[in-house]
Amino acid sequence: MFRLEDTTKAAGLFKGSQESMVWSCLDQTMGDIYAENLEAPQGAAACLGDFCFLAGKADEDLLKDLLEGRPEIALFVPPDEEWAALIEKICGSAAKRFSRYSILKEEDVWDPDYLENIVKGLPEGFELKLLDQSIYDYARENSWAKDWVSQFPTYEDFEKKGLGVVIVKDGVPVAAASSYSAYKKGIEVQIDTHLDYRRKGLALICGAKLILECRKRGLYPSWDAHNLKSAALAEKLGYHRGPEYIAYALTGVDTRWPQMYPKDKEPDMGTIGNYIGSPYWGNLIRFIEETYHLAPSIQYSCCSMAPGWNVKYKKGSRALCTIYANQGFFTCLVCIGQKEALEAEALLPMADPYVKRLYENTPAGNGTRWLMIDVTSESIEKTVEDLLLVRVKPPKKKI
Repeated sequence: MFRLEDTTKAAGLFKGSQESMVWSCLDQTMGDIYAENLEAPQGAAACLGDFCFLAGKADEDLLKDLLEGRPEIALFVPPDEEWAALIEKICGSAAKRFSRYSILKEEDVWDPDYLENIVKGLPEGFELKLLDQSIYDYARENSWAKDWVSQFPTYEDFEKKGLGVVIVKDGVPVAAASSYSAYKKGIEVQIDTHLDYRRKGLALICGAKLILECRKRGLYPSWDAHNLKSAALAEKLGYHRGPEYIAYALTGVDTRWPQMYPKDKEPDMGTIGNYIGSPYWGNLIRFIEETYHLAPSIQYSCCSMAPGWNVKYKKGSRALCTIYANQGFFTCLVCIGQKEALEAEALLPMADPYVKRLYENTPAGNGTRWLMIDVTSESIEKTVEDLLLVRVKPPKKKI
């Protein structure tokens, strides 16, 4: 793996990219470009903070070197299924596939008067201010706020390249819209609100104020959505949604869910669905309940691989599936035993490519494959439905 001093050598591989973090790496504002070949790269990676954007020809040695040499990478974005298959092959169950939502890069799409009215809605007792040295220091010391400034090693660096607005309550920051990263013509927006102050419209106010401040300075506030909730917030501010795209999270476990809903705080189905924020959640739940006439059972798991509250469906003594919550997607556990294997494998040629690879790469323990399927698209959700019909036959309709 080679770090490119001359990033133009890989620019053609990233041609057409609308990711501002890729632009940051290419224009050398921050981040790095790596390639498998120093002079004429065929495959490349743009790495900035937690993110790694892949391009060109899928290269196994490059991916392995990235995993070893850049352990801070928590999210890979593949440009195609060739790279996706390689991530799944090398990372296995440690890589969780999910959908992110691009937001179109459009100049002058915002209505300043509308944004000013949003800012005027700041609740009494809260103060809105620019991110200064004291708030920079606070963010560095408090994990919930770290991404406001995490890519800027000093306040001087943030002051030079970045920009942020913060809402303060009794002298303590409670929400902010800031620059996760920066490139020569703009910033990548990062918004966080403390758990105790959510659902008060603070994220919307911060976002509106940051856009106004960016436009004053001739900067473009680029937005990319981790989930549908983030995409909806962007649309409220005047952005327009672009296409979904696939990413892989390497954390394996969503630690936020059990923190928000510990063992003594059971959520209901509506709360779980809102946290997940995926349209495929409602589709699958509706399919299960209408096909099998089953009610969900919300249970708490202490398993280190998938801690927290989950949703189980059982047909008599036979488990149909277990569903685990993640922000932006959910994971459905479907077990395929020896009795169901032949029928399940007959579905594979028509199955979603991700599920097909997952089945083939999941070893059978005592004759059973435990398929932890990350449901991130309609195609995957439909394949899960087909596997459930194999797992447990639905009751016959009364004539």
